[in-house]
Amino acid sequence: MPLNEIQSKELAIEYNGKIIARATSFSLEISREEIDVTTLDSGGWSKKIGGMKNWSASTDALVLRGTEAGKTEFHELFTSMVGSDNPVSLILSSDVTGDKCYRGNALITSLSQSGSLGEVMTYSVSFSGSDELIQETVPAPLP
Repeated sequence: MPLNEIQSKELAIEYNGKIIARATSFSLEISREEIDVTTLDSGGWSKKIGGMKNWSASTDALVLRGTEAGKTEFHELFTSMVGSDNPVSLILSSDVTGDKCYRGNALITSLSQSGSLGEVMTYSVSFSGSDELIQETVPAPLP
């Protein structure tokens, strides 16, 4: 199924085995490097083959989930970016069992926080995929 046919409704961030943040607005980019294999026998045409694949994602509408004590999980995003080289897991999914979704580990490459008095704090985050982006089937709605 092509990526544009998957009806992802949210981006969820999982860290240390729990969902710590969600966003309904995000972007995903998948790219592939080109390897030039042009030879003298190519008839004057450039010839290329596919090389390394990579992916990245970003959001500017991230809302963090609170802990049982009511504290935000900003410190976990911060720790993942600054205090650790461990990736977070990104899940691009709908809430419909049986739909296709994508999951992959990623490094946080930038993190910013914004808000004003009386409004929900939001975060902008950029991610760089640290391994394969895997297509799965949604087993059940995410918690």
